[in-house]
Amino acid sequence: MPKVRHRREEIIVERHALDSLVIFDVSEHELDELERETGSISDDLTFGVAGLSVGLSLLVVLLTVDIQSDRIYYSFLLVDVVGFLVALYCGIRWFRGRKKFKGVVQRIKARVGPLGEEGKEIDSEQLETLPPAEVANQ
Repeated sequence: MPKVRHRREEIIVERHALDSLVIFDVSEHELDELERETGSISDDLTFGVAGLSVGLSLLVVLLTVDIQSDRIYYSFLLVDVVGFLVALYCGIRWFRGRKKFKGVVQRIKARVGPLGEEGKEIDSEQLETLPPAEVANQ
């Protein structure tokens, strides 16, 4: 059996430090809300775009093609109307869901408490008056 040799490669990692980082506490309920809204928004947008595509495609067909059979014409018309209704319904749900999602994020961001270590808290008004801190090169 032949021996397999593994060659280790070096990966150069370049790190750029952040000047500051703001961390927000998020409850499990808020995470569940964000998860639910994100999935719902994505699905609504997908179905809305699909319904709009079907509606526009069939509208172009109905306006440009002379369909002899009434049965086929009304079938196309029915599917066309359903496509536009799906697009309208899902579009409204997407728009409202987007607002709910932004509302949850804004509610999380609005929770601003004192900054700093326990016993040495800094109020947000005091934070604006502090001089910028120098970052030591490491």
